[in-house]
Amino acid sequence: MTAPEDELLTLSELAQLTAQPERILRRFLEDGLIEPARVGDDVLFECEVVLRVRRIARLRRDLRLNLSGIGVVMELLDRLADLEKGLSTSRRRTP
Repeated sequence: MTAPEDELLTLSELAQLTAQPERILRRFLEDGLIEPARVGDDVLFECEVVLRVRRIARLRRDLRLNLSGIGVVMELLDRLADLEKGLSTSRRRTP
């Protein structure tokens, strides 16, 4: 099952794409490790969350980090990505 980039995923679809139980995904959601694109009758996620959940699962499995530790790592990875994006933009503007 693959999803187009502009499609929003339900919790069930996210579980299928990431091979993670829905209860674990709900825990990630409660702990702020993943954020929904929209909340209403159904919680919906952007497709980018698939990669984030897979990364979180690897941190749990391979490094045996608890969810608090994963939160710290994910925040640092997000900051690093933002810095890299800013640096790339800066380089394109400089002749």
